Amino acid sequence: MLNELKRYIKYNSEKLNFLKLRNKFFDRLRNRGFRRYTLSKLFSAVNYSSRNKLLATNDTIYSTVVQETKADMALIEMVEEIFNHHLGKHTGGFRENDHFTNR
Repeated sequence: MLNELKRYIKYNSEKLNFLKLRNKFFDRLRNRGFRRYTLSKLFSAVNYSSRNKLLATNDTIYSTVVQETKADMALIEMVEEIFNHHLGKHTGGFRENDHFTNR
């Protein structure tokens, strides 16, 4: 958890973006059953004010969590593939550059 928070700090140049991610992360962990008290203690150990120090180190912060943006993109690609597959069955094959016209 601490490494994930450090990674959020390191890769977010704006404090507001870090805080949003941190809060989402906290909520996800609460939804998985982690106690609020335990999470609060852990989360308080990592502060955005340490960003310059984290940036100055060459330590790579590893995370076993798939970034949300990558997961979102994978999901979008999968849904588009399914959509195009089903649309192709019903329209005789629709391609991305095809255009619909009202006739």
